[in-house]
Amino acid sequence: MPAAVEAPELILSGGLLDSVRRFAPAGVRATGYVPVTTLRQDGIEIHTAQLTLTGPFAELLRTVETLERRLPACRLRSAEWQTATRPRTRRTQLTLTLYIQQLTLITESK
Repeated sequence: MPAAVEAPELILSGGLLDSVRRFAPAGVRATGYVPVTTLRQDGIEIHTAQLTLTGPFAELLRTVETLERRLPACRLRSAEWQTATRPRTRRTQLTLTLYIQQLTLITESK
């Protein structure tokens, strides 16, 4: 069994979101978090998080690099960049949506 499968579960428990808050540079905010189990088969589950972040481009890139380096049990599967105008301020806001997955063992207590 790969060591990553035996790592602590981070997506459904909220550990990933806690890590983002801890590691992200100033100016990066988590604006959305949707954790789900996307596959359950042969004693293994795949947990997927849709994580939405806003902030300056360079800080968002630093956040992605930090998450990939410090959370080896989680894998970044997709990244989607978007810009939107904030209605109140009429300023452009950069949004990054990450899809992150983790393999976990199914335990008997589930």
